[in-house]
Amino acid sequence: APPPSNRVLAPYFVDHVVNQAEAFLGRSLAGAGHEIHTTLDVVAQVAAERAVAEGLADLDGAELQAALVSLDSGSGEVRAWVGGRHYETSFCDRVANARRQAGSTFKPFVFAAAVEAGVVAPGDTVADAPVLVAYGDEYWLPRNYDRRFEGWVTVDEALAASRNVPTVRVSLATGLDAVRDFAARFDLVDSRAE
Repeated sequence: APPPSNRVLAPYFVDHVVNQAEAFLGRSLAGAGHEIHTTLDVVAQVAAERAVAEGLADLDGAELQAALVSLDSGSGEVRAWVGGRHYETSFCDRVANARRQAGSTFKPFVFAAAVEAGVVAPGDTVADAPVLVAYGDEYWLPRNYDRRFEGWVTVDEALAASRNVPTVRVSLATGLDAVRDFAARFDLVDSRAE
């Protein structure tokens, strides 16, 4: 399908694909006449670009950036790829190049495991307050990124705000083995991982 305007559809994705192809072939593709087929879905891409634009427009303040990648859950194929707010003003592809906190990426799996196990429901509250975790002869005092505690927060709020301490509390209540086993179903961890 033709792109919705004169600009290239999914410019961040196109750059990524070209970079990957050039690395694989060991040479530049410029003027080489290659045709590359991808799994990108035009309708999903347009919807993803709109979602990023509308989501960022709802936020006040600085010129924030965002990234969105949509994968087919069965095959892992890329359906949509938005690397930033405006390709014309920032070529930095945040899908491919931005550093993310692993814990924040993993939190949805902790809460999903807890909901599936019946430990919590989305509207339930959990304490965002200091907790001391003992493991063996060691102790860990988890803290939130902003170094503050909010008191009681809903499960929804804890996940949306990526609060570390409520997530630790929910994971302990669910059981670390249950969280690990849940994540293993998505090939995120080895089911034998300690």
